Amino acid sequence: MASILLVDDEQETLEAIQPFLEAQGFQVWATATGEGAVAVIQQHHPTAVLLDVNLRGSRLSGLDVLKVSKAQSPATKVYLVTGYDADQYRAEATSFGVDGFFEKPLALGTLADFLKNLKENS
Repeated sequence: MASILLVDDEQETLEAIQPFLEAQGFQVWATATGEGAVAVIQQHHPTAVLLDVNLRGSRLSGLDVLKVSKAQSPATKVYLVTGYDADQYRAEATSFGVDGFFEKPLALGTLADFLKNLKENS
């Protein structure tokens, strides 16, 4: 079964997106912190991570989690999600091996297309 780690500091986002991902047939872990994300990545090596760039209240940023993920679970696909201009993160994230970008708010149609493709290729 394909699996997704959802990382966002906004509880409302986690509560809205997690059931949608589960309804699409994914095993889902959700956390609001970079530290929680690293723990899930190390233990479960998810198929993909949907990762907020700015994790308020966390010692680790989304870019920090991206670096750890690519070092410890290279097969995991990492997609940065941001409500800010993604261009300011694009060069640095690309140098760390990011697999793609999503802008907030996440459009469920776009997300559904992404999930279908992820299932087909995992």
